[in-house]
Amino acid sequence: MRLFGARIALLALLVLAYSLAFQGARGLFTTDEGRYSAVALNMLDSGDFVTPKLSHDVAHFSKPPLTYWAIAASVAVFGANEWAIRLPNALAFALTVWLCFAIGRRLDPARAAWAALIYASMALPYLGAHWLSTDTLLTLFETLAALGFIAALLDGGRPLRQAALLWAALGLAFLTKGPPGLLGIAALTIAASTCPPLRPRLGRLGARWGWLLWLAIAAPWFVVLIVQQPDLLGYFLQDEVAARVLSDKHGRSPGVIGLISVYLPTLLLGSLPWGVRAIGALRRPWPGLSGLRNEPGLWLPLLWLLLPLLVFFLAQSRMPLYLLPLWVPLALLIARTMPPGPPTLSRGGWALLGLWLALLIASRGFAAQAPMHTDDRELARVLRAQGADAAELVFVEDSPRFGLRLYLGANIERARINAATSRYEQGLADLLAEPPQCRTFIVKPRSEHHLQVAAARLGRPMRTLGAGTGRFHWYRAQGDTCP
Repeated sequence: MRLFGARIALLALLVLAYSLAFQGARGLFTTDEGRYSAVALNMLDSGDFVTPKLSHDVAHFSKPPLTYWAIAASVAVFGANEWAIRLPNALAFALTVWLCFAIGRRLDPARAAWAALIYASMALPYLGAHWLSTDTLLTLFETLAALGFIAALLDGGRPLRQAALLWAALGLAFLTKGPPGLLGIAALTIAASTCPPLRPRLGRLGARWGWLLWLAIAAPWFVVLIVQQPDLLGYFLQDEVAARVLSDKHGRSPGVIGLISVYLPTLLLGSLPWGVRAIGALRRPWPGLSGLRNEPGLWLPLLWLLLPLLVFFLAQSRMPLYLLPLWVPLALLIARTMPPGPPTLSRGGWALLGLWLALLIASRGFAAQAPMHTDDRELARVLRAQGADAAELVFVEDSPRFGLRLYLGANIERARINAATSRYEQGLADLLAEPPQCRTFIVKPRSEHHLQVAAARLGRPMRTLGAGTGRFHWYRAQGDTCP
C-alpha cells in the first residue's frame, strides 16, 4: 500500500512537471493573453474584483471573472511574470489529467490509466494549457462536474457529496465562461435519461436542492453587475449568447467554410497522436442503439462528446479551444480501444510516445525563442530601447497590445482618429482634450498620416519618437511629456 502511494505521488509530480515545462519562457502573445493578463493586473492594482477592466476607463464584460481572479491570485503570490500568469492553466491541466483517471475508474476501471495518459499526451489539451484563455479552467470545472454526476449515479452509498460536487463545479464552470459551461452536464443528463440502467438513479443528482447551490456560486457576480448597470442584461443575452450562436457579429469563422477550416484541423491535429485509434474504432462493429444505451461506460462519454460537438458545429462563433472540454470524453472513448490493464506498449511504442511528449514540450521552448510579431515582450523591449515607453500607451486605429500592461506597467488604450465606435475605444479628440500627461501614441504606417493631420487640426501636433518598427511608429502629442 505504501509503495502504491509512493508511485501515485511520483506520477502526480511527473504530470505537474510536464504541465509546468517552459511555463514562463514565452512572452505574452496578443491578443488573448495580453487581454486576460491586463484585466487581472488591473484588478490587483485597483482592488476592484467585480468590474473587469482592460484599462482605467474601459470595462470588459465578455467573460465572467473566474479566470481573471485565478490569474490575479497567482500574481499576488508569485509576482507579476509570465510564469505566475500561466500557472492556473498549468494546474488546471494537471488536475484534469487526474480527473480523467477518476472518471475512467467508474466507467471502465480496467482502462482508467489509459484515459489519463491519452488526455495528457494529446496535442490540444497540452498546448492549449500554455495559452492564456478561459478554456483550460473551463475544462477542469466541466470535468469536475462530470465526475460528480457520474459518481452520484454509479458509486454506492449516499450520493450527497457527489451531487454537491456536481452542482458546485457546475457553478464554477458557469462563472468561468457562462452558458458554454453547462453543455457537458446537459449532454450527460440526456445520456443518463436515455440509459435504462441509469434512468432510475437520476434522483441521486440532488436536482431539487442542487440548483440552489449552483445559483449561490454562479449568480452573485452577474446580479451585482446588472443591478449596477441594468443594460448589461441585454448585453449578456444578446452579444455574448445570441450573437455568438446565431450570427457572425464577432467574426470568428462563421459559415460552412469557418466550420471546416477551424474545427476539422482541430479535431485531426488536436487529437494526435491517439486520434488515429478513434478513426480505426469507427470501422469496428458497434452494438446497436439498444446495446449502446444499456452500456453506461460507452453511452455516457459518447453523448458527452457528440451532443456538445453538434452545438459547436451549429454555433457561428468558432475557435479551436472552444472544443477543449470535449477532449475528456474523447480520451475516455479512445481508452476503450486499448487493452485492459495498466498502459502497455511495445518498446518501440514507448519510444515513439516519449519522442512525441518531447516534441510537445520542445514546441513550448521553440515558441519562446522564435521571433513572433505577436510577442508583447519583444514590443516592450523595443519601446524601452527607443525611449517611447510611457505611463499610457494609445493604439490608434489598431487592436491594443494589452500584454504591455505587464511589461511596462502602462495603461493601454485604443483610439479612433474620428469618433469612437464601441465601448472599448475613445475618439482622438477626447484623448487630446485631456490635460497633458506621459503618453505615447502607437500607430501603423497606414494610419500615421491621418493621425498627424487630425492631431494638428486639434491643436496638438505629433512628433515622432525613435525609429519605430516595420509594423509600428510611435508619436507623442505636443504638451505631453515623460520624466
